[in-house]
Amino acid sequence: MSALEPTKALPLDEAVARFVEPGMHLHFASTPSRSNVAIRAICRRYRGQSPGFTLGTTGFHSTAHLLALLGLGARYVACFFGDNYPSPRPNPIYARELARGAEIEHWSLLSYVAALRAGALGHAYGVTNSLSGSTLGEDLARRGRFFEAPDPSNPERRIGLVAAMRPDVTFIHAAAGDAHGRVIAGAPFGEGFWGALAAKRGVVVTVERIVDESVTRNMPSAIALPPHRVLAVCPAPSGAHPQPLHTPPELDLPSYPDDFEAYSVFRDIAAGGRGAELVERVLLASDDVYARHFSLPRDARPAREQRLAKLDAHCSDTERLVILAARRIARLVRARGYRVVLAGIGHAFFAARLAKLWLDREGIPLDLLVETGLLGFDCGPEAGPFLLGSDVMRLSRRLSSVEDALGAIVCGADNHCLAVLGAAQVDARGNINSTRLEDGSMLVGSGGANDIASSAAEIVVLTSCDPRRLVPSAHYVTSPGRRVRHVVTELGALCRDADDESPVWRVEDALELAEGGEPASAQIRRACPWTIADEPATRAAPPSEEERSLLASLKPQ
Repeated sequence: MSALEPTKALPLDEAVARFVEPGMHLHFASTPSRSNVAIRAICRRYRGQSPGFTLGTTGFHSTAHLLALLGLGARYVACFFGDNYPSPRPNPIYARELARGAEIEHWSLLSYVAALRAGALGHAYGVTNSLSGSTLGEDLARRGRFFEAPDPSNPERRIGLVAAMRPDVTFIHAAAGDAHGRVIAGAPFGEGFWGALAAKRGVVVTVERIVDESVTRNMPSAIALPPHRVLAVCPAPSGAHPQPLHTPPELDLPSYPDDFEAYSVFRDIAAGGRGAELVERVLLASDDVYARHFSLPRDARPAREQRLAKLDAHCSDTERLVILAARRIARLVRARGYRVVLAGIGHAFFAARLAKLWLDREGIPLDLLVETGLLGFDCGPEAGPFLLGSDVMRLSRRLSSVEDALGAIVCGADNHCLAVLGAAQVDARGNINSTRLEDGSMLVGSGGANDIASSAAEIVVLTSCDPRRLVPSAHYVTSPGRRVRHVVTELGALCRDADDESPVWRVEDALELAEGGEPASAQIRRACPWTIADEPATRAAPPSEEERSLLASLKPQ
């Protein structure tokens, strides 16, 4: 190494001390393996202080809860706030941060990436087809982050613009890097490298291992960043834990799966429950102490046996919901010729998988898509129960990025994509609320749902048949409802025709229930305050044992 080229290989704590200052905007990139080891290093250095950071990441969950737990943010910027495993749910720590006076700034996933991309390219704004017609967009407009301007070629049409976002320092985790700042990364790329390229001061990269320059020289297509933008390359084995790290086999570099038990630990600590004593003793201790506690590296652990979920004699509401949704997805694919279905998190994930397995048997081609850049994954039990997990990455036949998956395939000019989403609330116009209830209670936010709802060809929503879920008008519109055509519940579906400005819904696929009980169609009408056509509901048979058994095989315990 030349005397004019000092090494960029630094211990992480030294890199944080050298490059991070109070008041900075710090971005923790999700590619999709976030540098959780860097989050812990920031927390160690600034615990007990009030550094007033602006803290950004696509989703505040798992390790990122520590930043809020220690009150290190004056402003939190993300697309998701809460816990995403085993299903998306709010975490009370962000309500506590709001009460403390911190700002919580909600974005949608694709518009967030567009803002970072604009920052990286030196543009004042990024263009987006999302946010319009939502409370989410109104909130960002009040903050000066979202604008709608006349199209110069057609003044009657409006163009959505998001203000460029430029963090001061971005943290990324990657498989390997050399001392010159050449960093090796493999797909999927999640949000990509726009947040790194947009960083004003530069990028701190944590890596599984430091490799010799001869290794990076032989992998020019895998070098993720221009080396001159890299401030430091910091060795940090298992640095994405508890999230997974996926690297293609041809790179011959470390990979490891999710640590689902650790996800639960971080969730409970942030919620004020069990495990709070681990914060000082383990989570903010040295990386060696952390690794010993969680028995890292995890790729050396023997695989745990997965026990299939037991099939109870009683068919649960969740089973009914997922199976009815899967039937509708399969029917729409047959009728409309969809070749791609975007699977949302939670129940939507299982419904989409179940539908694909049925369609596979019929020889009907269909690829499932995940918003972070996973396409064409195998849908059987081997995919595991978690949409964003390492198993889905490993089984995908195409790995790309948020921009590709959401920007082009779902929201692009030639999209012909059916989307399947969950919802905390749905209103009479199909608007979805996943951000905030009328009493001020925080939900989780948009993720990619606003982007999907703004542009997908057709949308199926899963929710409970409950007047708290099916509401006349959503207090907060996270995702606009103009493309929502089907709302599936555990009792049946509510459907409407395309482009219906004054929506009248129909009850379809109402379950045949035991004799003597109130008909499912009547229960739906009683629970739902929408305008429902006065016509007989179509009927649906109860879930069969075969359907239930197949669904149970997708949910290992």
